[in-house]
Amino acid sequence: MGWLPDITEGTYHLGNVLFGLGALYLLHFGGIAPRGKFTIAVECVLFVVYAGYFVIYFDQWARMPKVGFRDLAAVTLVFAGYLFLVCSEIVLALSGVLTRWRGEKWAKEMDYVYLMLAAVGLLVSINRLDIVENKPNIPDFYGPFMIATALAVRAVKTRAEIGEWNKDRRGNGD
Repeated sequence: MGWLPDITEGTYHLGNVLFGLGALYLLHFGGIAPRGKFTIAVECVLFVVYAGYFVIYFDQWARMPKVGFRDLAAVTLVFAGYLFLVCSEIVLALSGVLTRWRGEKWAKEMDYVYLMLAAVGLLVSINRLDIVENKPNIPDFYGPFMIATALAVRAVKTRAEIGEWNKDRRGNGD
């Protein structure tokens, strides 16, 4: 297949991840399929398959002395988008349970999760400073992923508040 341009292995894998993320976005936001068991089954399969890509990247990068900036930036952004979708689905599915358990303030309580994840990302990022002694053996790329996770949780919180997922809908015909 000499007519195809040469692509690196990382670009190939990133393309696979972006394709799956695009499919998830279309299923989630595009309304291309009715919300039902089939859509949920497809989303679950895509979630599992594409979560495996991130595990593979983490495993490969943990053994590499250096990681390319573009690769790290691209995979971190895809990871944040993927996590946003996964968390949105989970929180939306559990919103009624959360409202009954914690009341209508549960969405505001998500800030504690966001702040905790951001603090962990900050602590991992401190590992990069030259002035720090006795550094733990944590790969440097974990920091951006922790902060991306915190931002995804914060985006889900905003989406839950805007969509009023935290409102008690019992008795309203919903």
